Amino acid sequence: MDRKVMDIKGLLFDKDGTLLEFHQMWLKVSQGVVTALSHRYCTEMQRHLLTEDHLLEAIGIHGEYVDNHGLLAANPVEDTAEAWFKMLTPSCELAVFTAQVKALFNQQVEDNPSLIQPLPGVKDTLIKLKQKGFRLGIATADTKDSTIYSLEKAGLIDLFDYLGYSDGDIALSLPLHCCKAFVNVAI
Repeated sequence: MDRKVMDIKGLLFDKDGTLLEFHQMWLKVSQGVVTALSHRYCTEMQRHLLTEDHLLEAIGIHGEYVDNHGLLAANPVEDTAEAWFKMLTPSCELAVFTAQVKALFNQQVEDNPSLIQPLPGVKDTLIKLKQKGFRLGIATADTKDSTIYSLEKAGLIDLFDYLGYSDGDIALSLPLHCCKAFVNVAI
């Protein structure tokens, strides 16, 4: 059987847990978001007999443990907002509530820059890959604001040619056909 060797020109990474420390950062950020939500929606929390722990458990946080397969770890913030919306049943529309939750997450990330830590050796490895001519990209379920802020604080943003995040608009420094190649390589 004749095999063709594919020239790999780009590498696509997940952000949290691959490039940046995940558990402590998102544990603390989520706890801050839930505290803010419980103040904003205290009537709804009381009406449904909900505690902050209930909201955290709904997204996969159990005490100080973050479930790698929970909503927080594996899904975009819109899914977290929808789960909490169903629990709280606030009087606003889901879209309004989702915007509030996204803003709270983004604010908590910005309020806690010391939690943003690249994993050991990541920056050196990415620099070496760039020196070898690879184009680097990120695909994350995180928001645009949080993704860009985190990568800037970690000193990694300039190493990437492609950023894909849950908000839908994608930051590119490559022509679109190159980004499609990233997706094809990742698959």
